[in-house]
Amino acid sequence: MALMSLKSGSGLGIPSGTTCAGIDDITQASVETTANTVVRAKNSGGEVTAVLVGKKITALSASGYSTSINGPTLGGTIQVGGITGKIISANIECSAEDFVKFSAEGKSLD
Repeated sequence: MALMSLKSGSGLGIPSGTTCAGIDDITQASVETTANTVVRAKNSGGEVTAVLVGKKITALSASGYSTSINGPTLGGTIQVGGITGKIISANIECSAEDFVKFSAEGKSLD
């Protein structure tokens, strides 16, 4: 049985242009942006008087199928929703005779 090609944005809720090195057909993708550091300064009454927000970190993740056993590699490129990052972890979720399902996570510093 051959792997049927699924294209990003084909009704799966995946943003168009989502790519991950080593994954041919992406079936899930997400992007989440958080602040690296948040510091709150309080006065003697306990009220917050200032807030320092550090550099943003964006966590990217994707999973999908490939017909090759050579999936995502550390340092490879992952792009979700127009944000590009580097792959920091990759896993084989399951495999069969004709395909392998991979997942990858990446980080981007804005």
